[in-house]
Amino acid sequence: MATARSCIVTSARMQTNVPHIYAAGDCAGLHEIVHIAVEQGEVAAHNIAHPQEPREMDYRLLTEVVFTEPQIATVGLTEKAAIARKFLT
Repeated sequence: MATARSCIVTSARMQTNVPHIYAAGDCAGLHEIVHIAVEQGEVAAHNIAHPQEPREMDYRLLTEVVFTEPQIATVGLTEKAAIARKFLT
């Protein structure tokens, strides 16, 4: 199974380079956030159950949280990322 930076490499469908193995959560990426892991798991489960109707991960609108006082949370792309992807000019 392919790895990079101590994570299992997956496609946007959460499939590894071994066709019948999928990965989600902390082992499958740099986003160690429960909300993202749940979505990865849902995408993987959907693709296992319905390979003829594949879904892909879309990280653009998933939340990221910093547990501090006061609390901080973000959603979506930064302005710099939106400009780089040509969503903004």
